[in-house]
Amino acid sequence: IDDIPLPLADKYTLCMAPVSLRSRWAQRTLSNFANKYAAGQAPGLDRKSIPRPAKSYDHLNSLCHLHNELELFLWLSLRFPANFVEQQTALTLKEKAIAYINEGIAKTSELKLSHCYIDRDKKLRKKWRKVEATQTTQDFGSNAGDDDDESEEFDFQDDDVKNYTNSSRSAKAFAN
Repeated sequence: IDDIPLPLADKYTLCMAPVSLRSRWAQRTLSNFANKYAAGQAPGLDRKSIPRPAKSYDHLNSLCHLHNELELFLWLSLRFPANFVEQQTALTLKEKAIAYINEGIAKTSELKLSHCYIDRDKKLRKKWRKVEATQTTQDFGSNAGDDDDESEEFDFQDDDVKNYTNSSRSAKAFAN
């Protein structure tokens, strides 16, 4: 926003926009709106933003991002009125997005999952076995009777393996 030639009051209003800095879609919407407004053009919606029923969890997530993008556009269009038709279109798209989000949430058991926890867990177990084998080899003979804090002695390279190792040791301790 610093690079866009706008009056200070307009830049301040843009800075107050309800945009998540973690959302690249929201940042793109804010940037496009500000650039078009500064150029004297009527800011509009991205035509790729048409809500459709969710078929997967990723698509449901995309619908939520689209809803946030539409909310941002509506917020900006109320503060910088330039295109009434686009504002009405955004309201209609927002209502459709909300309906599809609610429909997707109601049918979460039918949505596809784009990743598999089973495959991830198999990989973690394989890494854990390597860590355990390395740990056993390193400790063989040095601390034969001392098994209290093995996880603190080994420098883990992968946080997932560390979390998996610590949780499995906690489970073993709980079972005993």
